[in-house]
Amino acid sequence: MWSDRLKEMTRDVVSDFRFVPNSDVVYFKNINSRYGYISVSDIMNRKLLLVDRESSEQKLYVSVDQLLNDGWVVD
Repeated sequence: MWSDRLKEMTRDVVSDFRFVPNSDVVYFKNINSRYGYISVSDIMNRKLLLVDRESSEQKLYVSVDQLLNDGWVVD
């Protein structure tokens, strides 16, 4: 399971916009060894549309808690 610090960092990025983007996406990792991303513009618009990097499957999360509960944190 992810550390509380990593979960809090994810919450800071997604909810409070505490990050300096170095690209147009924010990368995430999953407890099940998957990787994905959410565009910076979506995060700024409070739209948590995560794209799985391997399958290109998209999943829309309604909250950062739902994202965390599904095993995703910032990478």
